[in-house]
Amino acid sequence: MKNINKTVKSIFVLFLFATLSSYAQEKVSDTELNQFVASIKAVQEINQSAQKDMIALVEQSGFELVRFNELFEYSQNPSLPATNATEEETKKFDGVIARMEVMQPVFQKQMEDAVTKLGITIDRFEEIGNILEGDIELQERFQALMIE
Repeated sequence: MKNINKTVKSIFVLFLFATLSSYAQEKVSDTELNQFVASIKAVQEINQSAQKDMIALVEQSGFELVRFNELFEYSQNPSLPATNATEEETKKFDGVIARMEVMQPVFQKQMEDAVTKLGITIDRFEEIGNILEGDIELQERFQALMIE
């Protein structure tokens, strides 16, 4: 009988914790989700613009995009087959990367400003992103809004 009571108490405690943790899981309001979706769309636009700017930079430097990407991939993973870059290519590549590194914080600031302009803090934006990963119902709401 003691074992049964112990088992029942254990199950009750587990159920109680499960219930409490589901209440503790932060909910995302419709307003917040709309702000999040608008922010995602704004960030996507900025990202696309940034990509165009970086492609233009690569092309203006005299690189073919394919060759630049080969050099970039090798710079990120030297275990890949050698690219046989000339000294001139290496210098040019390093110059392009240096200019991109200067551009990156500007793009980052634009994205952060776009998010906060839409009424959501960066911290809350990240929280919603994390909640979204594990909440199927929220994912469905998010996807429906992204399609609109």
